[in-house]
Amino acid sequence: MKRILIVCAALLLCGVAAARERGVHRVASCNIRVALPQDEEGGNGWSARKYVCERVMKRCKADIYCLQEVTVGQYEDMCRMFPGYFVFGYPGPETDALPDREYHGIAKNLVMFSKRRYEMTGAGVYWLSDTPLVGGSSSWGTARPRHVNWVRLRDRRSGREFRVLSLHLDHISHEARLAQVRAVEEETSQYPAGVPQVLAEYCNQTPGVHINIVTDTIKNLYDMMRSYELDVAIVDGQFPASGYTEVLLDTDYLCLVVSPIHPLARRASVAIGALQGERFIMRPKGAGTRSMFESYLSECGADIRDFNIIIEMDSVATIKELVAQDLGISVIAHSACREDEQAGRLAVVPLEKPGMVRRINMVHHQDFSHPEILEELRRLYIGRR
Repeated sequence: MKRILIVCAALLLCGVAAARERGVHRVASCNIRVALPQDEEGGNGWSARKYVCERVMKRCKADIYCLQEVTVGQYEDMCRMFPGYFVFGYPGPETDALPDREYHGIAKNLVMFSKRRYEMTGAGVYWLSDTPLVGGSSSWGTARPRHVNWVRLRDRRSGREFRVLSLHLDHISHEARLAQVRAVEEETSQYPAGVPQVLAEYCNQTPGVHINIVTDTIKNLYDMMRSYELDVAIVDGQFPASGYTEVLLDTDYLCLVVSPIHPLARRASVAIGALQGERFIMRPKGAGTRSMFESYLSECGADIRDFNIIIEMDSVATIKELVAQDLGISVIAHSACREDEQAGRLAVVPLEKPGMVRRINMVHHQDFSHPEILEELRRLYIGRR
C-alpha cells in the first residue's frame, strides 16, 4: 500500500477497511494502460491484455471500479464485459474532436459502479488546468492533459450518498502533480461535511490495493477495529477501548437546530427543560452525538426517556432535511449545519447551559505501519475545516 487519498466527511464516522460487510463499499482502482499499436506489435497489446484485465477485475468483486488510461475501444470493451455496471466518463468534446479511434495523448479516467447497488445522483468532469471547464486543456507544465471524472452515488441499501473521483496525475513533473492535487482539493472542499468523498488515483501505482469506506456507529466501528476489519477510524468522542493510538483532528460542539419557521427560532436561548414537549429527530442509540446528548441531559438532571423522539435515523443529511421541513427538531454537530444556517435553511438556537463539546479523533492500531497514510488523512481532514 503506497498512498491513498481519502477525504473523510467531518461529521460521519468513517473507516478505511478491507472487509466485505454490508456497510462496506468495495472500491478498486485499475490503471489498464492505453491501447497502443506498438504494444500489439510486441505481443502485449490490449487485444490480449483485456481478457486478463477482465478476470482480475471480476476477481476483486468490487462495487466500484475506477479506471485510468482508457481509450475509446477499451471503454466499449468495459461496457460489454461489465453489463451490470454503469460506465461513466468517456464521451466528451476533447475525444469527439480526435481524428480517429487511436490514442492522441488523451485517455480517460472512468468510474464504473454497480447498477444494482447504486443510483447515480450527479456526475461531471473537470480538467486539471487553469481552465477546468475547457475539454483537453492543460497547465503547469504537465506532459498530458489530465482530468477528473466524478460521480455522486446513493447507496440503495443505506440511502447514504458519497462522491467517487477518478484521476491520474502527471507522470513526469512533480510541480505539475502538486498543482493538480491542489486543484482537486479546492474542488472537493466545496462540498459539505455530510458528503464523503473517495479519490482513486494513487492506488493505480500499487496493484492489489482496495479502498473501502464504512459509516457506522462508534460501537460497530470498535468491533470492526478489534477484528482488524478496519485499519483506521475517524470518530467523534472517545474510542471505547485501550490499545489504540488516537490523534486529535478537531473539536466541535453539538447544537439545537430547528426550522426557521419554528417558534424556537426566534429565541435567544432555550432551557433544556422547555424542550420536553417538542418532537425530536435523533441519531440512533450508540451514535456518538446521541451518546453525548444523553450525557448532557444527565448532567442537567434530565433523561432521554422524558423527551419525545419520533424518528431515529443515521443519516445527518436526512435529519437536517426533516428539520428544515419543520417535522421536528434535533441536536447535531454545529459543523454539520453551519452552511445550512448561513443559507437560512436551518436555525441554530443556543442552549442556556452549553457544554456538548466533542473531539474528532483519528484512531488506528498501534502496529499500523503506514504513517504516510495517517499523515495524508490528517492533512486532508484539517484542510477541509
